[in-house]
Amino acid sequence: MKQTNTYKWTLIAGISKQRMMLVFLYCFCGAFYVNAQLIIKENTLITLSGEAVLVSYEKQHDIQSSIIGDGTLYLKGVNQEVVVANNVSVPNMQLANANEVHFKSAINIKGNLIVEQGVLHLNHPLLVGNKLVLKSNASVLEHQDGLLRIGVQQQLSTSSSQGIILLQQHSISAN
Repeated sequence: MKQTNTYKWTLIAGISKQRMMLVFLYCFCGAFYVNAQLIIKENTLITLSGEAVLVSYEKQHDIQSSIIGDGTLYLKGVNQEVVVANNVSVPNMQLANANEVHFKSAINIKGNLIVEQGVLHLNHPLLVGNKLVLKSNASVLEHQDGLLRIGVQQQLSTSSSQGIILLQQHSISAN
């Protein structure tokens, strides 16, 4: 009978050790995730060919060199900040939740900007070369220094009746 009891306690202790190890790994990994960054330094060549997608869950994005190609920079994280240097562009950008993305500088998107949901608050100029696509429950709101410009084609596409653009001034213009 004692062997059975000892076996049960060993089994329970083993499970507790596994849980403790998982908690430790979670905390250890979480410590590095909090300060996660995507940095593209000046003179760095990054090409997103065809339908390539660079998915980022990082908190900080510091883009100092243009991303070339036809691919997409897809921001899926929470509380993300994006800083883009002057004269730098990205080919296409997709936002999983605009409420979680904060542009800290002017942004130049050569192709399309797709906003899946949330309100994109513009406090800096945003140039979209091709078209702005707003999916369900997505919108754009310009603030004092925020200015939205959609390229020569001036295409605005919404994939549902709930996608809207709220503009404080008439700033959709040909480039």
